[in-house]
Amino acid sequence: MKKLTLLIAIICSGFFASAQINVNGKVTDAKNGDPIPGVSISVKNFTEVAVLTDSEGNYTITVPEGGTTLIFNYFGMKTKTVEINNRTVIDVELESSDITIDDVVVTALGIKREKKALGYSVQDVSGKDISKSNPDNVVSALSGNIAGAQIITSSGQVGASSTISIRGNKTFTGSTQPLFVVDGTPIMNGISSARSSTTSTDFGNAAMDINPANVESISVLKGASATALYGSRAANGVILITTKKGSGTKKEGLGIDYSASVSISDMYILPNYQNEYGQGMNSDEYNWQKNYSDLSYQEFVDDRGFKWGLDGSGRLMDADESWGARLDAGLNVPQMDSPLDADGNVIPTPWISHPNNVKDFYERGLTFTNNIALSGANENSSFRLTFGNSNQKGTSPNTDQNKTNIGLNSEFKLSDKLSVNINATYTKLVNNNLPQQENSMRNPLLEFNSWFGRQVDMNYLKEHYDDIVLYGRSQKEKSFNWMMAYGSQHPNPYWNAYKNTMSRERDRVFGNTSITYNLFDGIDIIGRIGTDFFNEHLNCS
Repeated sequence: MKKLTLLIAIICSGFFASAQINVNGKVTDAKNGDPIPGVSISVKNFTEVAVLTDSEGNYTITVPEGGTTLIFNYFGMKTKTVEINNRTVIDVELESSDITIDDVVVTALGIKREKKALGYSVQDVSGKDISKSNPDNVVSALSGNIAGAQIITSSGQVGASSTISIRGNKTFTGSTQPLFVVDGTPIMNGISSARSSTTSTDFGNAAMDINPANVESISVLKGASATALYGSRAANGVILITTKKGSGTKKEGLGIDYSASVSISDMYILPNYQNEYGQGMNSDEYNWQKNYSDLSYQEFVDDRGFKWGLDGSGRLMDADESWGARLDAGLNVPQMDSPLDADGNVIPTPWISHPNNVKDFYERGLTFTNNIALSGANENSSFRLTFGNSNQKGTSPNTDQNKTNIGLNSEFKLSDKLSVNINATYTKLVNNNLPQQENSMRNPLLEFNSWFGRQVDMNYLKEHYDDIVLYGRSQKEKSFNWMMAYGSQHPNPYWNAYKNTMSRERDRVFGNTSITYNLFDGIDIIGRIGTDFFNEHLNCS
């Protein structure tokens, strides 16, 4: 009886052993044949059965009864399924795949990691999302893409600065701007401006020098664990910008990418200006009917209303208020665009409103952007050489910006363990004139929205802004303007646009060189040196 029991046990043992299969093999890179350590191999429908390849890419897995398919999975490689078909040796080659920005982010050290493996808060934006908006400033492209971030653009004018606050404003006087890091190198993103009693110019934020077309991804680090790596400069968070590389090409060899775009901008919203009364004061119907009812309204205006005259015969030519006679009421008034008779006297012309005179001052803005990239890669090196130019004409007359970017991003594999990365960007930023802003009389909007005659013909003002005329009883030379007697406070907006200019020219270089040595699997030693240098010249005329 004991012999029979032993025999049955041996038979059962042999049966269960034969139901399992031991499969071994090697996993290599289809591109270069190198072994891939850390590949996950599992049996389909048996999630509890899984192994990893060793440092040489070798593996051994026991396939349970009913297992017919092996699944090979490795980050950055295409997942591969292989039918076993009673084989005991299965070698596999894995092909590289495009890594989506949703799966991987760039850490504070510039190393790619899966988002779920990080111990701090991070959000990311892909380069494709950035390019969709065709931004002039890479910071403004983040608007609406980063939860909790407040992004403010100072104006819609050319060269306007954009600021970002990741976790709200923590101070009334200090900076709330995060630290910007491009390919591992911290760069400046300060906002520069020029202010005096007569000028106020926004020269933009320094990150505007980055070409949005070269951005591969942007990661926003919010956690204290991440910002601690950069010290106090990162107290408000970190904006990590990763630029495109030649290794991102899908095939070996050379490739050329070219893109061009044209964008149009127009003045969208203006205040609702009143168009009932023109320049002057005390010339309204109430004053007329209460105190001068014996006169016709025309006689009243002739006697007390605004009157243009360069020879000293003018009246209320220092009045910047629009409390004068009613417009479009059939009146005739001597004005700046009225003709002269044979004796040089101003002939009154219809006192009418120009509802669109402020809108007529602004022009259609145009931006032409061209980018070309030459990239190449082989098994030991890759490079990406870029050239970009953005030529912008502002909506304010005679305002512009021309930005040229030249960039190089290269990688060299010197050995199986040693590699070198070199990236550098040169930017040339030129503004022949930047618009005036804030509380400055050179800011046309300040004048238009506070003190500007609704009867002024803007086209006539433009045609004659460069004229020098003799004004007053002393016949002193002055530049032509709608406000002759108060020109210091109300200069001709076209004179400001073409004569009182604020120019800027900036040359900037930023980038780094890094050396990476693979000590052993999963451990790299990285040495990096970088710079951010610029030279800027400002000129106010």
